[in-house]
Amino acid sequence: MCLPKLKISACLTFVLFAAEILHAQDRTVLFSPTDAGVSKPANWGLDTAWYDENNVRRGGIFMGTNNVDIVRISFTTTNALVAGQLGAAQLYFLTNRLTWVDRWANPFTTVCINEDSPTIDPWYYDGSVVNSTNWAANIVAHAMRAKEWGRTV
Repeated sequence: MCLPKLKISACLTFVLFAAEILHAQDRTVLFSPTDAGVSKPANWGLDTAWYDENNVRRGGIFMGTNNVDIVRISFTTTNALVAGQLGAAQLYFLTNRLTWVDRWANPFTTVCINEDSPTIDPWYYDGSVVNSTNWAANIVAHAMRAKEWGRTV
């Protein structure tokens, strides 16, 4: 029941939240506290999408570079590809990120990529529709550069 001073939206939010809690409680999880269980190793990683080497450095030092299994690097869409090649700005950011992986990870660390751009060049659109061919070409160009660098993507 809502208090008179609460707005309708606050009451509705509370009711929906309470309903979700009640709905979530109708689950049964079976386990045995004496069973050995299943070992699931963790993959530990760092992130260069927060574009700051200090972030990666702190992570590598804290974890130990030999414990870094994966690092997230980013592809950027701020520029169009030219003849299938990355532009100068794209190369600059990708080269820095890969250099950080070399400094604060280990030779066996893999990389994964995600999009991390403040803006998106119009080349990635056909009018108002996403040009998936151009997006894919950009992702491939970034992945190939990382592979040429010696990393598994």
